[in-house]
Amino acid sequence: MKKIGLIACMLLGMASAYAQIDEGLILDQLNELRADGCRCGNKEVKPTNELRWNADLADVAKAYSEHLYDNNNELVVGKYMYLSHVGLDGSTLEDRLKDAGMNIRYAVENLACVEGNELMAIDHWLNNPESCNILMDNNSTIVGVARTGKFWVMILAQPNFSKQKEEYK
Repeated sequence: MKKIGLIACMLLGMASAYAQIDEGLILDQLNELRADGCRCGNKEVKPTNELRWNADLADVAKAYSEHLYDNNNELVVGKYMYLSHVGLDGSTLEDRLKDAGMNIRYAVENLACVEGNELMAIDHWLNNPESCNILMDNNSTIVGVARTGKFWVMILAQPNFSKQKEEYK
């Protein structure tokens, strides 16, 4: 009986590590913030354009959140956390987007290590002036967000408009 309980706990732990996020909630919150404008540190940021959800960006974000999660589970014994925009393999956001076959003109990324839900991750980014400015970046038109465990990745981007706009709807 103890063995079954242990297996169930392990499966629940794995399921929560790879839990789905509420894309609609994230998009609604981001677009509300962007429509209202906000304060990022000492700087007042004016309202800006609306974002559209992009599943391809979310897939790239998911892969990187898994990379952060997997590598931190191995590194926890070393008493430090790995949370970097550069992957342990040396990859950058631009590399990850290119490897996914995305034709992106402009991209920025927010990372967070936050226990909690979508609103807590957004609040974390809003309370960091650099991350807040990325949330409010007017060059971005599409967004994808993912989390694995407590590791959140948000990618905001602008497609290369030489490709058909329909591809990014």
